[in-house]
Amino acid sequence: ERLIILGIDIYEKKTSSNTKVKAFVDSMGYNMDYTVASEDSNFMAVDWINGTGEKDNGIPRSFIINTEGQLAWIGHPTDLDEVLPNILDNTWDLKQALSKRNEDKRLKDLSDSLIYELTYGQNGNERSERWKNDSALLFIDKATTKEPLIKYAPRIADYTFSILLKTNQQKAYEYGKAAIKTATYDEPAYDEIGGLVEFYSDKLNLMPEIYRLGIEAYQNVIDNFPYPEIFNIPKKYNKMAEWYWNLSEKLKAIETQEKAIKAVKNYQYYSEKELSEYKSRLETYIKMNKK
Repeated sequence: ERLIILGIDIYEKKTSSNTKVKAFVDSMGYNMDYTVASEDSNFMAVDWINGTGEKDNGIPRSFIINTEGQLAWIGHPTDLDEVLPNILDNTWDLKQALSKRNEDKRLKDLSDSLIYELTYGQNGNERSERWKNDSALLFIDKATTKEPLIKYAPRIADYTFSILLKTNQQKAYEYGKAAIKTATYDEPAYDEIGGLVEFYSDKLNLMPEIYRLGIEAYQNVIDNFPYPEIFNIPKKYNKMAEWYWNLSEKLKAIETQEKAIKAVKNYQYYSEKELSEYKSRLETYIKMNKK
């Protein structure tokens, strides 16, 4: 065989893992047509997940071992379609992949270190709110001038965009527009940008462009999340519809609210109350649009 796929459960309690894993696999039927196992030790968790530094990335994680027994790639299963054919065809550049992985880790560690200093300073004492508002942008600018590749990293973007929304919304818009299109060691910061627009929507008088940016950011979140059935897509659509309505784009608001209702039915954790609220809001939009 050219390819062998193994799914290994590593975090379930050993006393119940066999029962849970079997029930889950049985429920998937032919959608999971590969071998599934449950480890009886901590080997996979310690030597694979922890040992490769993947613990902070959570699960699921995929590990590809090439025909020479080398660890060729580690990542999220949704990226397998892009990577796996190259490994099977022996066109995968192992050195280049390792170099990128190391560079991504360097950028992430640098970003995390910068966020820590922004929050606590070098002495470990939490920064004052005044410093965060008055000096943090200068601190970020100095750090990102030295290393431009982290300027739009998700956590940096979250910090920067938040301050700019409170101090200069035009600059916030320009920065946010770039942030949702610029990938770093991770995906672009569209979830962070959209979340901040939502957070400040009832706290600040946001300019229309900011709401449009929030809509674009949340649409990117919806388009790129790998498991829509466990992600609250309806809530994103519901908020986007509200923003369209505030922008007087009433037909788009109605269309987007309809998407929210449709998405609720595919959301694993939806409630009848949530569905009722979304339908009620749609009815309100339709009635008000006829006036």
